[in-house]
Parts: sequence; structure tokens; C-alpha cells
Amino acid sequence: MEKLVDNAVKHTPVGETDKIPVHLYVDSDSQLLVEVDDPMPEFPGFAVAVAWHPAKENEKPRGLWRARECGAGLAFRRRRDANGLVMGKAVQALLTGVVPEVSA
Repeated sequence: MEKLVDNAVKHTPVGETDKIPVHLYVDSDSQLLVEVDDPMPEFPGFAVAVAWHPAKENEKPRGLWRARECGAGLAFRRRRDANGLVMGKAVQALLTGVVPEVSA
């Protein structure tokens, strides 16, 4: 999650927003969905960014690569307001089997 937030901060133009909302959702199959919002509606080069991997031994890892290496499925969606106006995007990371069962 840290890398998704870090990416949102790095790629949001200065002055666009003073908040980077993070949403966590857990479903009944112990899947955790992490969504990080930013005000930019597009994600140019998303497929390339997700498929990227270090080519050299000393090459600095990138945020989406780190999330993928933790087993996350990655996607993004455009966020819309109640009137359907695009308000930005949410970058999503889905992690399966990470939430332990809690007995009452």
C-alpha cells in the first residue's frame, strides 16, 4: 500500500490536491482491495508500468512492480461523482488470502 500512495503523491501535480484518499475493502473470501485515489483521470502507460521488471541487478524497483511482487492484482478505474463527471482515478491492488479469519 505504501508504494501505491507514494506513486499517487509523486504523480499528482503540485497544487492539484492536498489529500490522497486510501480505501481498504475486505470481502468474505479474505481478499483485500486497496484503492488509492488521485485527481488524474488517466494512467498513461499503465500496462507497461504493470509489466515492468528490473532489467539490471542494481536497477531501482518501481512501485507497481513491488505491489505485483507481493502478489497483488493491479488495475485502475476512473472515479465519478453522482452526476457521472470524472473526478480522477483509483489505482487498485487486490490481494487474496491475506486477511486472517477472526472467530467471535
